[in-house]
Amino acid sequence: MVLLTLALTSVVLTAVYFVSLEPVAGSPPRPTAFQAARTAVEVLAESAGPFAQVSWPLSGLAVVALALATVLKLTRDWRTLPAERLRPEGLFCFGAAMLSLAAGIGWGRGGGGPAAGFATRYATLAAPILCLAYLAWRSAPDRRIAWGLCGVVALLFLFNTGQGITRAQVRRQRMRDLQADVASGLTPAEMAKKWGADIYAANAEADLTERFEMLRRAGQGPYKGTRAARGRED
Repeated sequence: MVLLTLALTSVVLTAVYFVSLEPVAGSPPRPTAFQAARTAVEVLAESAGPFAQVSWPLSGLAVVALALATVLKLTRDWRTLPAERLRPEGLFCFGAAMLSLAAGIGWGRGGGGPAAGFATRYATLAAPILCLAYLAWRSAPDRRIAWGLCGVVALLFLFNTGQGITRAQVRRQRMRDLQADVASGLTPAEMAKKWGADIYAANAEADLTERFEMLRRAGQGPYKGTRAARGRED
């Protein structure tokens, strides 16, 4: 009863969330059904990390095939193993939650165009779908699929680590460029105008200006140890 009460409470809170909900300024336009579905599949494929975008659309086909095969496997377990139905039922609920998450992102971000679901922040959100598939196939008499998933993830780890190092080097260079602009004497407003679309959000110069000013006054971030931080214009 405690578990059911908590679950129903989350449903009620979800409904309350939509009260007085207003679109965020600058958010993508409402997507078509195809755009939403494509973005949802991209999000699920992102469970493979940066490799998913490199290998698209094969990564999308692979994650859809894996999801369908896993659903069939769990359905067969539910029918043939009545005494163990709680396990496939629990995995079904977990899978439904993952699909709902992907569908929500697809509906909210699908209007942003192709590859909207390949944001790197979605990788950690989508990764549990691979764990679900592994747990589902771990109970199969033939465990080659489960071990195959482990092998694929191990290979993806090597590829994605290399991609992560490359992206880190690019980010480090951008940070050096930003620090160089601070050292050259650009004001927070000028910094926001130049870097707003790259490091924050489009059409948000005023917010970014305020945050650069906060960093300047605190002497943190790109202003740490610079003359601009010490020379406050109070």
